[in-house]
Amino acid sequence: GINAEWPQSKMDWLCNLIELSMKSSVGCYKGKWYRQKKGIATGGSICVELANITVFYVLNEVLYSDHSMMSDVESLKRFVDDCTGAYTGSERMFRKWEKRVRDGLLEFGLKTDDFVVMKNGEPLPFLDIQFWFDDAGQLQTDLYRKPTDSPSFLNFS
Repeated sequence: GINAEWPQSKMDWLCNLIELSMKSSVGCYKGKWYRQKKGIATGGSICVELANITVFYVLNEVLYSDHSMMSDVESLKRFVDDCTGAYTGSERMFRKWEKRVRDGLLEFGLKTDDFVVMKNGEPLPFLDIQFWFDDAGQLQTDLYRKPTDSPSFLNFS
């Protein structure tokens, strides 16, 4: 498994550090200090790391370690909880695969957004880019802005 190389004492130490960090989360609002009661504040010092660890662990349990699930996956890229990839099977096979992924994630209490199927040549948004493969099979990219994007910037001067 994923923890096979770590002794229990090391895992306990890491869990204790995470718990300390979560209990130490404080913020100031209108001159008054508050301590977080549970969870992690968005933008907290360890929220991205914990999200990455959690998502990797769950995807490893549901997907990465299951060779039958990965056999038609040509490429899979992930940034925290955003994923994109290339599947070589038919769309019908992909929908069966998608259901197995969703069912596996639900066992961990996680739900996904809709999976989007794009044909070769159609642009696919991922984070702030869109990409596609042209007729020659070459990767093409362009800037992508979500429809809800508001191009606002903070003035730090």
